[in-house]
Parts: sequence; C-alpha cells; structure tokens
Amino acid sequence: MHQGKGISRRRFLEVMGAPLAAAGVATLQGHRAEAQGQAITLYTSRHYDTDRLLYEGFTRQTGVRVNVVQGDAPKLLERLKSEGTNSPADIFMTVDAANIGRAQADGLFQPVRSPLLERRIPAFLRDPQGQWFSLTRRVRPIMYNRDRVQASELSTYENLADPKWRGRLISRSSSSVYNQSMLAAMLVQRGEAATEAWARGVVANFKRAPQGNDTAQILAVAAGEADLTFVNTYYLPRLMKSNQESERQAAAKIGVFFPRPAHANVSAAGVLKTSRNRAGAQRFLEFLTSLEAQENFACRANNEYPVLAGVPWAPDWPASGHLFRNRCRSSKSVATMPGRCKLLTALAGVKLSPKAYSHFKCVCDSLSLTPSPSPRKGEGSKGNQNNRGRSIFN
Repeated sequence: MHQGKGISRRRFLEVMGAPLAAAGVATLQGHRAEAQGQAITLYTSRHYDTDRLLYEGFTRQTGVRVNVVQGDAPKLLERLKSEGTNSPADIFMTVDAANIGRAQADGLFQPVRSPLLERRIPAFLRDPQGQWFSLTRRVRPIMYNRDRVQASELSTYENLADPKWRGRLISRSSSSVYNQSMLAAMLVQRGEAATEAWARGVVANFKRAPQGNDTAQILAVAAGEADLTFVNTYYLPRLMKSNQESERQAAAKIGVFFPRPAHANVSAAGVLKTSRNRAGAQRFLEFLTSLEAQENFACRANNEYPVLAGVPWAPDWPASGHLFRNRCRSSKSVATMPGRCKLLTALAGVKLSPKAYSHFKCVCDSLSLTPSPSPRKGEGSKGNQNNRGRSIFN
C-alpha cells in the first residue's frame, strides 16, 4: 500500500492496539474492583446467631456480602497481629470496652469520618478520632430471688460487700471480661483502696466459689442456691422467651435492681487498617446503627440496649437514658498496675498472668463512670424507683 493513500496493517495494529490493550487492562481492573466492593470480611467475637440476620439484611440492602470469621476476642486480636498487612479483615467487632480498647492500643484501627455515625451515636459512645463506634449498650444490674430478697434491701453495688449478704451472693469468675470491666469502672470512680475493700467484701459474701456463666448465676438464684447476683441484662429476657418451660419458670422468680448509676458497657466495632474495602466497611457500620438494625439488636435479637435514640427496648424494662451512663474514653492509666493486680487477685483468689493484667489495663483506660442524669418527665413509670436505684419484676 502506498504511503499517503492508506495505512499499513502493522501501523494499524500499533495505533489501534494500544488503546484496546489499555481498555482491556482497565476493564480487568474494574472487574477486580467491583468484585472487591461486593464483599467485606468481618472478624467478630459476638457469638449470637441472630447477628447473622443483620448481615443478611445488609447484603439484601447493599449487595455487599459479609464474610464472617468468628472467635474469642483475644484470639482474633492475636490473629490480626500475626496476619499483619496480609490480613483479609475489614472490620473488628467485639463485646466489651476492654476488647475494643485493646485493638485500639495495638494500632489496628483506621479513623473513619462519617456524619451519619456521628449523628446517630452519642459522643460518649464512640472514639473521638473515629477509630471505633459503639453499636449496643450492655448493663449489669443486680438480679435476685423475689421470694428471698426485698427490693428495699438493695441499693448500690458497694452494698453487696455488706456482711448481711454473707453466704447469699454468687458470681461468675473475675476472669470474665464483664466482671473485669465492672471492677475497672468502680476503680476509676472510687479509687484503689475503696475498690479493693469492696472486692474483698464481695468475696467474703460468696455462697460458693465463682463458676459458670451469667445464665448459670440466674438459674442458681432462681433455684434458691443463692439469693442474688450481678449479671448482664440480656440473659434474663432469653430465659423469659425460652422454649423450655423450666427456664421460663426460673425467669419468673427473678427480680432486677438497677443501682444508680448502673454499670454499662458496650459492643463496638471499627474499620481495620488492613481493610481493602473501606467504603463497604463504613457502610456496614452505618447499617448497624440504622433504625432497622438497632431495633433488631434491642427487640428481636439479643435484647441489648440500642445506641440510637428513640429505639424501644423490651416494654417491661426501663429506658436506658436516666439509669446509667458510662463514658468511654482513651486516656493514660488512671491507677497503678500493682493496684490492678491486687484487685484482680482479690476477686479471683489466684494470681493472674501478665496478659490478664494487660487486659485489665485496657479496661481502666477505656471506661469512666459518670453520674446518671435525672429522669425526664414521663420516664420511669414502670417499677419501683428511689435515689439509690430502680427495681423491676419485684
């Protein structure tokens, strides 16, 4: 072919091939990005089957699949650290401020700025830098056998160390993060000396050596093996709605007393630095704070207190706002490590490992107890209430 009248086949391929090749690469990259955007990987220590309904709801709404890796919080944290930058995880979700504080202390989170999350979640229930966000609140009141204890006998957590409860109180072990966090909140509020005295008084009042989980404590109190205990609220509604008649009967024997203020903790989550789908991860957190998800947490799933204002909880239970308010924060240690060690040893009756001490340090650094506000007009109509606390099912 003559020059000026046409173009050679070789030149044609050179001219047209480059953009076609580039388009092919762009298409391949686009497909990869699309595939990546269609899934997130969640590492979670929440072990509730009902959470899967939330994941499925998120996928239906967004088209983003949730790959779930479930396990104990300490093991998941170790896994994240060992995987390093190769971790497939986008989100770490866990129960208790201690576990979320540990993840933050290990530098695993990246900050998230979401006007939606900041509007929905009160400032005291999220990290100021956006590294983690509370999804639910979990309260630890006193539960008692209504045939053996009068609500008027109850007042504060400190009262549980009174000798009048000698041989009448039971609890799960202080190796439980729930009890560690409760002790840490008391330590922040009252200091080491008063908290250690309380811990030793409580141990002196135990009917038996600590054993079992929170459900086991409720069932033992209902059976008359002890008179009272302190457990997380959501275990009782589970028994109340149980398919087993014996468990429903046991729940009917239990009264609940909320000291003022009652100890509250959180379930929380954050986006990890390793996330390859940050947009999807943020969208997931925003979904979990939506009205649909918060109602599921509160009423249809695990009976936890919602973080979104205006979401109802179980109708026979008190609204959360005026009963408790734990302020989650990041700060330097508020007490010496030897003091923490003494307190844990006092409750556990054994020496604990350095790893346990480190865990307790994260509790102290993550929780601070503040006085609960007074009830608003129209609140608090159910149950008996005084300036010491409030009882229901009494």
